Amino acid sequence: MIDPVKKAMVLSAGLGTRLNPITQKLPKPLVSVLNIPNILHILFILKRAGINDVVMNLFHLSERMEEFFLQRKFFEMNFFFTHEDPIQGTGGGVKNAEKFLNNSTFILANCDFVTNIDINYYLEKHFSTKSLASMLLIQDPSRQPLYSKVGIDPNERLVSLPKLQTQTPNQFGIFTGIHILNPEILSFLQAGPCGINDTLYPRLMKEYSRAVHGFIDSKAFWYDTGDISAFFQTSRQLLERLLKRDPFITDLFLALDTPYEEIKPGIWIERGFSLPSYLKISGPAIIGKNIEFGKNCQVGPYSIIGENCSLEEKTSVKDSILLAGSRVHENSHLSHIIQFEDLSLSSKISV
Repeated sequence: MIDPVKKAMVLSAGLGTRLNPITQKLPKPLVSVLNIPNILHILFILKRAGINDVVMNLFHLSERMEEFFLQRKFFEMNFFFTHEDPIQGTGGGVKNAEKFLNNSTFILANCDFVTNIDINYYLEKHFSTKSLASMLLIQDPSRQPLYSKVGIDPNERLVSLPKLQTQTPNQFGIFTGIHILNPEILSFLQAGPCGINDTLYPRLMKEYSRAVHGFIDSKAFWYDTGDISAFFQTSRQLLERLLKRDPFITDLFLALDTPYEEIKPGIWIERGFSLPSYLKISGPAIIGKNIEFGKNCQVGPYSIIGENCSLEEKTSVKDSILLAGSRVHENSHLSHIIQFEDLSLSSKISV
């Protein structure tokens, strides 16, 4: 009988340069997506897969990460940290956590995406195919040109990466940022800065071609949050899913005991907070707690407003995201903007 998988690693050490200037003050895993820190979206799918223990590698703003997880216990999980200086990359980061990971199959995940993929289903495939390393992929022809192709053969073996092709693939997918890895792969990694996709997978594809796989999910949703534009689009798409009461999002709210309630069609606020009678608002919109609304404020469709924000008099917000603690100054009118503190970022910015 195969022992259940209980451990995971979330790669959390990156500088998050594509989300600058937000990540100059806030580590990328803690940037909120639909008013929930991105890393909690990741931890939720890990918890649904039965994971109890999670290690995170830290470098950039590491004290903020540790402080966040000391404040409360999320999903009844246990959290551990490794520290890097200099940053070790994805491969070196995993090697640095070897003592935590070396005794069982584990899940490795990036921290800059949101998905509802069922990891348990692919754990079964990983074990049934006797895989050493498996990438979880999604299939989306419309978005494939935006991402590097990962190719598999008819037996779901990994045969094509951007820098290596061992045979002609019959199907391509987009890498989700999730791996399933056996502890044996740790011996393939060396200490020091390196990337797991540049070191581990090419060697496995050449030397253990029957034991390296790519599993494509054609039904799950998967959204990127790695740069400003993707972060904005993902937030918007998740708001649309909330409108349809997507069970992944509503279950996540419940699991976090985040008391959002729909006070009128398409308008969600945190329970216990009330909107002023003079506020003009139209949905879809989601609003956190402790928001100050000045006179003659307007909140339009596709607005996401985090907690502790302030909208001064004669302001309007539509199709925009206000991260927690942001301020909209008097007579300002935001559209297609990500507001971080006092800074307005165009949702189309290229970093």
